[in-house]
Amino acid sequence: MQDERDWKEDVLRHLRGVFEELDINHDGVLQKEEVQALLNTHSSERSDIEAQVIALFSFCFEEIGKLNKESWFEKRDGITVGDLLVLEQLLREEEVDSLSLDRKRLKAVAEAIMKRTREIYKMNPSLYGSDGEALTSIRPVAVRRGNMGDCHFLAALTAMAAMEPAALASMIAVSEDESYTVTFPGGISGTGGGVRVKRPGVVELSLYGRLTRMGYWPMVLEKAVQSELELSSERKIVDPAFCLQLLTGVPAVMINLDGITPDLMNSTLSQYRQRPMVAVSASTSLAKGLNPAHAYSVIGVDCTGSSTVRITLRDPFGPKHPAATSSGRLKDGMFSLDPVEFAGSFEKLFIAGSKR
Repeated sequence: MQDERDWKEDVLRHLRGVFEELDINHDGVLQKEEVQALLNTHSSERSDIEAQVIALFSFCFEEIGKLNKESWFEKRDGITVGDLLVLEQLLREEEVDSLSLDRKRLKAVAEAIMKRTREIYKMNPSLYGSDGEALTSIRPVAVRRGNMGDCHFLAALTAMAAMEPAALASMIAVSEDESYTVTFPGGISGTGGGVRVKRPGVVELSLYGRLTRMGYWPMVLEKAVQSELELSSERKIVDPAFCLQLLTGVPAVMINLDGITPDLMNSTLSQYRQRPMVAVSASTSLAKGLNPAHAYSVIGVDCTGSSTVRITLRDPFGPKHPAATSSGRLKDGMFSLDPVEFAGSFEKLFIAGSKR
């Protein structure tokens, strides 16, 4: 507890100094663009305190900007010094019962972000795990959703990590300057030689992914997907079919599970059980402990003869899904269902197409 108070006080002592540094045009108002410009800064170029403050300003930007109620002729968009003073007081507040719901939530989120950034800074993360080997690091457990809202891609990525880890490893090429060139088999931007992305900085890792000791390779692929979409001249529907095609280079197959017969369910899963698959839950799945209309990875299908016995799935959030229940949940967001339960809980199944 003492250590926690000490590091928080250390951050608070530097809060205004970092604010002044980020306020590039010195107008006394921190703009979103001024914060975003430093998100990719690597840990060796920033202290852990600076990284924590930048992460805090970035993730809670809108909420912090509403803390100080200036009069209408004084209000300027962004985080003002007045907002900063209220933030300092809020973070030092030990009694939370008297706080409004919004401020109580902001305090909890801000402290969680600062703590997470500090932990990642100490980890000194690398592309792959401690052994530096891709094939021992590219596993489903390494993929955990952060704040990007890209469950469809992460579900497809997890399915690929379970079934075709070597294919994922071949997509990432390391450059001498520690940047990465990612070449997706189903690339959409027409770049040909792949997309170059910088090494994710500490702040990026604390905000957009949930880093594990298996390395930050999932975040590199996340950044590359965003670059692909930005470079594309066409607006894309980023659903599981798109994501599986991007990762495999082959169009995916979509099967509607509504009303599917047990025999067809068994034969389908038995036939395609070695391919990456993503299932999208039905709108009525909340009662079953699943998040409605959410993408889950199929990471294992157990069969006896031609009959499917159990289907193992994984939530892209890992063990921390906000809608998770203890019912049927296993370690790391994994759970298993029989074919009847599966068909009753999910409405669509996307299967990576065959490369042959």
